Amino acid sequence: LMHFEDLWELSEKTAELYFKDRDIKISLEDIKGLCDYFNNIETFPSSIKSDLKKQTIGEILFLLTSISVKENIDVYSALKETISEIKNE
Repeated sequence: LMHFEDLWELSEKTAELYFKDRDIKISLEDIKGLCDYFNNIETFPSSIKSDLKKQTIGEILFLLTSISVKENIDVYSALKETISEIKNE
């Protein structure tokens, strides 16, 4: 079993190669499109909703790794800070 942090780092390495020459704006547009698609999954037959949601979230996460690696963002720290801010509201 692979830990999430290791999986994220593997995804960043893969995305770095796969999206080597890709502008981040394109990845952001793709994420927007996938979010719209995710919202529409409720209109699909219930027998495939779960698989479609899982696949769509996976694609969104993969695109996020392409952004985090290009921008050199420490996602652990970013998420930790966001959670801390939310808890303090």
